[in-house]
Amino acid sequence: MQDFDTDFFLKHYEQYYKEEIKQLEIPLIKLLTNIRLLREERLTLAGLLLFGRNPGRIRPQFSIKGTVFDGNDISRYDFKDKEDITGKLIDQFNQAKFFVKRNLRLIQKNRNFNAPGILEIPEDAFSEIIANAIVHRNYYINAQIQIYLFDNRLEIVSPGNLPNTITEENIKFGVHIERNPTILSFLEKDPGF
Repeated sequence: MQDFDTDFFLKHYEQYYKEEIKQLEIPLIKLLTNIRLLREERLTLAGLLLFGRNPGRIRPQFSIKGTVFDGNDISRYDFKDKEDITGKLIDQFNQAKFFVKRNLRLIQKNRNFNAPGILEIPEDAFSEIIANAIVHRNYYINAQIQIYLFDNRLEIVSPGNLPNTITEENIKFGVHIERNPTILSFLEKDPGF
């Protein structure tokens, strides 16, 4: 439990459930067990990734690596920007969004010369892709999420294949399986996610 960020959890819990933990008549350890953040008084993987003080110290592979390439294909030596993004999942999400945003071009697109440009890829679009990569990745694979930004496209590679019996065709018809339901249940309620 020394790796658990209790203050961050309490703030998140009260925001999420709209009630103070003090008003509950249940010990914190029992509550954390009930909501699947703790098992046998040890943090679950979801508990560590969502509310760990420093998840990267224990699981460094569960991070995001961002690279901006000069051109349209991967080259080990010709990159413009690179960043290792670590921390709690919500921090990784916000840092990854910032990384992409700061490296996208602003375009005028039929606007006045002095008007502020708009991002070449809408922020809602790349935010959704980053969120999906974090929530639906396979955490049993020891690899990082990769963000590749080229001159002509953005690629985000999340470790793992489609879960179970899901196919690309199923997805088109709205079928989905939540690979990490505990992580999803907390992050989808976070106003910053």
